[in-house]
Amino acid sequence: MEQEKSLSKQQKKRKIFKVIGILFLIGLVLVSSLAVYIFHSLEPYKNDTKEIEISIPLNSTVMDIAKILKSKGVIRNAKTFYYYARYKNQTDLKAGEYTLSPSTDIDTLLEQLKQGKIIENEYTFTIPEGYTVRQIAALLEEKGFTTKQKFLDALENGNYSDIWLVKKIPTDKGVKFPLEGLLFPKTYTIKKDDTAEDIVRMMLEQGAKEIPKEWMTELQKRKMSFYDALIIASIVERETIVDAERAKVAAVYYNRLNKGMKLQADATIQYVMDKQKDRLLYSDLDLETKYNTYKYEGLPPGPISNPGLSSIKAAIFPETHDYLFYVTKKDGSGEHHFSKSFEQHEHYIRLSKKVSN
Repeated sequence: MEQEKSLSKQQKKRKIFKVIGILFLIGLVLVSSLAVYIFHSLEPYKNDTKEIEISIPLNSTVMDIAKILKSKGVIRNAKTFYYYARYKNQTDLKAGEYTLSPSTDIDTLLEQLKQGKIIENEYTFTIPEGYTVRQIAALLEEKGFTTKQKFLDALENGNYSDIWLVKKIPTDKGVKFPLEGLLFPKTYTIKKDDTAEDIVRMMLEQGAKEIPKEWMTELQKRKMSFYDALIIASIVERETIVDAERAKVAAVYYNRLNKGMKLQADATIQYVMDKQKDRLLYSDLDLETKYNTYKYEGLPPGPISNPGLSSIKAAIFPETHDYLFYVTKKDGSGEHHFSKSFEQHEHYIRLSKKVSN
């Protein structure tokens, strides 16, 4: 009988230990699962380096901020972020406008929110001299200020008739892009909410401010329109990089026009090509377009770039000489040989080839 009682006690003990063991294992699994969950919640939300604009209002609590970050896709879990911030004693987070990335670890996010890394309300960009409308549109899209299509639509449909330079542009020309030539190359500062139309207007107004109205008097003396001078200036801008030569190159084109010669400017053909070439092929000279100055006499329909002030001045105040041809020296200087005859021009072509070889 006593032996049976002893055996019964042992069985009870084993059952108790078994229950304790099971409970321990369950607790261990729960703790492990919780640890994994918390660890996962604290990891960066995505492997995505793009930046998201976040607005944190004044008087926001840590939990308010956590909820905003979760709703914007910056963090995985608002409560985990909140309790981790409390645990790390990082609760002095500031209101403001931020750019945050979902690939940023939680400690860095807390540091950014604590230091108040606020995004700028103004941005700058530079339009180089000689850029085309397409190049400007691509640059603005690359920087995230607008899209190519919105920029082109702003050129096509925006109303800028109050700007005096725009009034001098004919509306019946078969140009590739409206207002090509008038987007003044310069470094600009825009605001966060500026539209494509705002950016176009800024460039046009800059040109109206930079180009002296007195220069129009010189054009009147020469019985030449500003638009024609702008076309010459745009060709000069793409054909030479040496400021001292701009007025000389402009005069070459005027001399050819006066003699009824075709301009034969490579840059006008390059303008209509989808991709720029280092060197044109003979087959390119047969390209069917009014911008092909090897095929058609006179000026192309419109400007082929947006020239700087020095090229515009050169087109309005060209040198006086008898040169009809030029070819690059190909010695690294960017300068040209100028010729009065085709024979002399051929001589300089051969000379340039020798230098380049």
